[in-house]
Amino acid sequence: MEVGWCSVGTITVITNPNNPEDYIGQQHNAGVTYVLNTLGGPSSDNSLILSAVTSYMQTLGYTSAQVDSAYNQGVRLGYLPFTNIPELDSLGNLMYSQGKLSATANSYVQQIYTLALNDLNQNVDSADYSSVSSSYKAFADSLISLESSISNNINLSSAEKTGLLSSCSVGRYSASYWANYIIKRGNGVGSMSLYNSELTATKHSFWYWLRAAVCDVCGAVLGSPLGIAGIICGAVGGSA
Repeated sequence: MEVGWCSVGTITVITNPNNPEDYIGQQHNAGVTYVLNTLGGPSSDNSLILSAVTSYMQTLGYTSAQVDSAYNQGVRLGYLPFTNIPELDSLGNLMYSQGKLSATANSYVQQIYTLALNDLNQNVDSADYSSVSSSYKAFADSLISLESSISNNINLSSAEKTGLLSSCSVGRYSASYWANYIIKRGNGVGSMSLYNSELTATKHSFWYWLRAAVCDVCGAVLGSPLGIAGIICGAVGGSA
């Protein structure tokens, strides 16, 4: 385990060099910054989110046709639009019922959800900074342990391993990103106050740390059957 640099703020991303999909988390965070800068902040307009996500995906070498294909499949399966992604536990169960995830893969999705509930279920707006930092480390370390289990599980298909390892990476990077995002937009330097004005009337209006990070993991999980393009597209779009 090693600590990576995060440009957004002061809670540094905990990376996992043993996870071959760790770069997905990096691309997720870069994509969220790209989309939020494009939109001027979080949005509830799905067409604008999709346009911004498509533009970001093109910077990674994907075509608009690839993004459209992944997105439309997600819509047909009931995982999308971005503004109506199911909660992570419900999403895992839905994908399992559709045959898109095995029972083993779904069990890992449920474990990721439980870890998020245990470690990120606090309002960063009112939390003590040391508590946020400690909670993030606990969450990231737990995910890294889970990643080792996923990598060694012979009952998972190669595609499921890719999707789950990508989702764990997104979870670690996303939790750091949103903690820093909320802190940075507090009222005053170093303030933990939530900057509410830019979040009004968006799907993140409650803006608990847990909700923001879980939305991103949901996006990665739902994109798993659609390949790497679907994973990145889902994770980035789930943030907006």
